[in-house]
Amino acid sequence: MFTTTINIQIRTLDSSGSPVSVSLIEGIVRNYEGTHVATLTLEDLSEISQGVYTAVDYDVSDGQMFPGRELTVFWCVPEAGASPETAYQRYDLFSSVGFSGSTRLLTWCPTQAPNVRGYEIFRSVAGAPAEPYGKSMFPYFFDRGVYATQRDWELSVFTAQPMTWTSVSDTPVANGADYEVTTTVNDKTYCDVFGEVLDVAGAGVIESIYFFVHEKDAPQTAGRSMLMRRNEVSVSPTAGGQFAVPLICGSLVTAEIPGAGIIRRFIVPNKPRVNFKDLEFYPLDTHRAQ
Repeated sequence: MFTTTINIQIRTLDSSGSPVSVSLIEGIVRNYEGTHVATLTLEDLSEISQGVYTAVDYDVSDGQMFPGRELTVFWCVPEAGASPETAYQRYDLFSSVGFSGSTRLLTWCPTQAPNVRGYEIFRSVAGAPAEPYGKSMFPYFFDRGVYATQRDWELSVFTAQPMTWTSVSDTPVANGADYEVTTTVNDKTYCDVFGEVLDVAGAGVIESIYFFVHEKDAPQTAGRSMLMRRNEVSVSPTAGGQFAVPLICGSLVTAEIPGAGIIRRFIVPNKPRVNFKDLEFYPLDTHRAQ
């Protein structure tokens, strides 16, 4: 199961190898795909002892920002006579929870609104008050949390709220009615299929993209899922044409984008995330999932 936070630590040494405090430090954070997603400075770190800096509970819950199994940090100390003990670090995004073999996918059906900039997910564990749990640009989220017991995992309750601009905030905040969240659990592996698409006039007003799973290739037979037998998945791109959908790896899928005149068939690759345009497409016949 994915974790939602990690603890980052860096030690800085002088030229003789002894711990030393520094006035400048920079850490370049890259995700599993090698994308630079954040920069850590002294403002993000706490010096717990001389030359030992930490970022406790660093947030990695955003599956769009941190896909895959790990992240890396490359450290630099732009100060004469000092250097990081380890310049290149790797951090695993998987926890060792014993019951982490199942994948839990959270989905909800939002009301379309032009000022929505994403969604914030709230979680309540074992009847405790709901607390902020993660954020997503799209109406789905993988539960990658750590739970003390199996009971806590099973009794956790989720809600989602749209994030909108307000008159008192420089960033979008959760604001509005809760969306009911549907929880899907199975032992399959998901791949985030994402991309950007415009209509045939290039105006970026595609209303919906449809994904159909072929019945004989459906990897499961019961339970609500993004790819249940005889089920069609419809996703709505953002105003800029961006979209993403979690699909079960190994499924044979047909994608239809009516506004762009696109029909494509592909097998969902065994990857954590893939751009739609980079998929290997197959010749299309007249059969489609029924």
